[in-house]
Amino acid sequence: ILVLICAIRGMTTLLCLFVGIFSAYLLGTFAGTITDTKTFLNMIMSGFAGAGSWVIVMMMWIAAFGGIMKLMDAFRPLSNLIIKISKNVRQLMFYNGVLSILGNAGLADEMAQIVTIGPIIKEIVDKNVEGSPEDMEKLRLRNATFSDALGVFGSQLIPWHVYIGFYLGIIQAVYPLYTFTAGNIIKYNFLAMIAVSTILLATLTGLDRFIPKFGLPSEPQVKLKNKK
Repeated sequence: ILVLICAIRGMTTLLCLFVGIFSAYLLGTFAGTITDTKTFLNMIMSGFAGAGSWVIVMMMWIAAFGGIMKLMDAFRPLSNLIIKISKNVRQLMFYNGVLSILGNAGLADEMAQIVTIGPIIKEIVDKNVEGSPEDMEKLRLRNATFSDALGVFGSQLIPWHVYIGFYLGIIQAVYPLYTFTAGNIIKYNFLAMIAVSTILLATLTGLDRFIPKFGLPSEPQVKLKNKK
């Protein structure tokens, strides 16, 4: 009930989870179902193991990291740089895509990129571009595409990315007769190369207009507030 109340009030997911954990500990202590703290921690560990082991812990950490960075406004210099070098909305959207790729490479995890870089590129558009509600929604959808497509496909072109490490682990277990490297996966991953390059180039050059329902609005439908 406490978790539901926190969720309805709009609290962050991580805070809702901690409310559930601590309230379970307190209520269990009063009810006598939890005898000591060590037993409770063992129950939590068993729950994490059953739900995906370290993956759940890492996702909680990533979500917390993204929230902390947002509260600190740690990426403000990056936002200011993109706004300064962008001559029009199309260039700004292109740089948002580049920032998504760089964030993916720097954090080496597509989920970390989504929760950290995603809010940044959203804020850049919301605060610096003006246009009709329909046109603004198209820009937001392109940002969401950057977070999703460049997160997943971009990860397959980054040698140190967690995805590549996962693939190498699976390959070694399935086919242990040959030692594969990250380069073996990347150089033949034509789908990832095409997806990443075309979405960025189409955004920058305007070729996205030839793809149904994918073209971005251009000036003067949308314009940068500081270039008026």
